Formats: sequence, C-alpha cells, structure tokens
Amino acid sequence: MERVTRLTSIAPAEMDAAQCRVVEAALAGRRQYLPAPLTAWLHSPAMAMPAQALGEAIRFDLRLAPVVTAMAAFTAAVHWNAGYVQNVQEAKLRAEHVAEDAIAAIKAGARPALSDPAQATAYDVARRLLTGQGMDDATYATATGVLGQSGMVELVTAIGYYTMVSLTVVTFGIASAEQPA
Repeated sequence: MERVTRLTSIAPAEMDAAQCRVVEAALAGRRQYLPAPLTAWLHSPAMAMPAQALGEAIRFDLRLAPVVTAMAAFTAAVHWNAGYVQNVQEAKLRAEHVAEDAIAAIKAGARPALSDPAQATAYDVARRLLTGQGMDDATYATATGVLGQSGMVELVTAIGYYTMVSLTVVTFGIASAEQPA
C-alpha cells in the first residue's frame, strides 16, 4: 500500500461519488489496481479521472515500444528525484535488458551510451525538455526521423505525464514498492 506523508488518505467509506467513479475506472481498467499517484489525485476527482486514463493509455496503447517510454519516464524521474517512479522505471529498463552502465549514466546525469536509436532519442528529447533547452530544429528533425511524428507526440506526452507523476510523488511524499506508475 502507498505511504503518503503530506496528504490525508481517503478511506473508501469516505469517498464521494466522483472519487468512487475514479477508483472504479482504475480498477476496471487494464492496470486493475490503483496507481500510487492516484492517492493524491483522488483529492481532485475532476483531475484524477483523465490523469489515470492518460496513464493507462501511455502504458498500454502507444505505438512506442515500452522500453522507449520507460527510458523517457526514467529520465524524468531521475531529473525530478522521484525515487518511487525512478525505481519502477529502472526495473522496467532492466527487464528490457538496458545495460547497467546506461542506467548508471542517467542516474549520474550523464548521457548514456545507447545503441538503440529510439531509446537514445527518448533520452535526448527528455533531457532537452526537462532541462529547459526546448526543442531545436536539428533535434526535432533527428527525433522525428527515428520515431515519426506520431512517435514524437507520444514521447512528448509521456515525458509530460511522467513529469506530472514525479512531481506528484515528490510533493506529496508518496512511496510504494507494490505497483508500477
């Protein structure tokens, strides 16, 4: 179960109808569990419903390979020092056989040596956006050449989503080792 240090947890018996609908949607979805950030998001059901639906779409519906999404998510989590998200995404990268030295480089704030162009692109785009460098024409052209236009839309959306997840868990002190974000 999630540990939340800055918010009051909402017990199921205390949830209003909108909060119950969010929980029901998350449990009925393909995740079939409540993602850790939902602990905070339930305090605003109007925001929680689309946020949990976006997370489900990113996890299950993207054309991008899961390892590419995990690379972007891990890069965002490291940037925001979001330990829970970082741990979950690091495990996903390991399961996808991403080299330990690449994972260590990202954790150290260095560009990893990645032989897969899509993974390298995910890292490069995430770092540029997260460090406020924006998206120059050369990087955009390279990234679009590797991922296509749809892939770039998915990648940028995933980076934004995992930034939101990271900021949520950091701000509200959410920690869990049980379920992925």
